[in-house]
Amino acid sequence: MKAAVVIPTYGRQEPLWRCLRAVACMTPAPAVTLVVDGNDPPLRFPSDVAQVAEVIREPNKGAAHARNVGWQAAADRGADVVCFLDDDAVASPDWYSRHVALHEQMAGSGAVGGGVRNLHEDSVVARMTQAVIFKDIREDPGPVRFVPTLNASFKVRALQDVGGFDEAFPGAAGEDVDLCWRILKAGWTIHYQPDLSVVHDHPTSWRTMVRHQAGYARGFVQSRSRWGNLPGSEFLRIGWGRAIVGSLPHIARETRRDVHDGGPSILVASLVRETVFRWEALRARARLERTR
Repeated sequence: MKAAVVIPTYGRQEPLWRCLRAVACMTPAPAVTLVVDGNDPPLRFPSDVAQVAEVIREPNKGAAHARNVGWQAAADRGADVVCFLDDDAVASPDWYSRHVALHEQMAGSGAVGGGVRNLHEDSVVARMTQAVIFKDIREDPGPVRFVPTLNASFKVRALQDVGGFDEAFPGAAGEDVDLCWRILKAGWTIHYQPDLSVVHDHPTSWRTMVRHQAGYARGFVQSRSRWGNLPGSEFLRIGWGRAIVGSLPHIARETRRDVHDGGPSILVASLVRETVFRWEALRARARLERTR
């Protein structure tokens, strides 16, 4: 089974060099590594990583578009499996080989995903992100409905079956939920392997965290508006009065759960996160209803 690694990148030069240095240490080396560079001007790669990957220059049209460009180019080069890695993630030397081995073992699995670990344990914002957004989907290996594309691999046939990522999703939020749901509906399974993890450069600044959470909220509403049986889609069906009045108890309830999972040190960061997410989700719902 031939596989390729695809790394979309935009606006994160130094993290990308760190990511590629880790790819260079993989054993065995990936058969094909592609970097989809959406930067303008294009990146100039330092000598120690210049030979690690083939670079595809592509105007920045969002994460879904970059990933589609990457997996289609990998398929053109004969790949049966495409392993996606975010440019701000660091993978272990056996990351690639384990993804490929799992696909070889599970013919019916259209996607395989792994866990995520926090690079910045000294940051309360990063610890909140890990405890709330990137905690293990489940504690043991097994089937799931979703894996985050910062550490995921897909059979090319599964991507072809569903038409790849939906480029109507403008940012890096919700497009992976939508893709995984369509893969399941097409009859494939999705496997999660928690110990197949990468280290991720979670945001450490409050501003970046707020921006990310607002994007996640918009992606949440967009994906649930398409698939009414996704968890959380009832948010779009309840009345506006209940949605607004229920926001404060919802934020309090979610913050309590976050603190239970991540400890009292993340209380303030979690409260900000839950407030931003709920507020932006309400705004996204209003915009959605105005366009119908």
